[in-house]
Amino acid sequence: MNTWKADPMACNGDREKLEDDFLAVKDRLIGTSITDIRKVLGKPDRVDLDNRSTKQYVYFVNSGGQCDGMEGEVGKSYKVFFDALELVKEVTPIL
Repeated sequence: MNTWKADPMACNGDREKLEDDFLAVKDRLIGTSITDIRKVLGKPDRVDLDNRSTKQYVYFVNSGGQCDGMEGEVGKSYKVFFDALELVKEVTPIL
């Protein structure tokens, strides 16, 4: 996962090459603590809060408008949803 962590916002294109590996393990992330997610995937590219103040981490896997100097739509990303105990409850793509 060092390659994943070294490509924040997926602007270098390295995360795109790792997407199949990410998909293969994403279901095993369910129940993982927020601390362990940061150890595995690194700092999130964006943190969202829902109306109950539970965190949602967003990790981009394709470059796009989120990268400096690039215009247009943001790249594909995945959102990691946490419950009130800060354990992963769901990992879904954002299309």
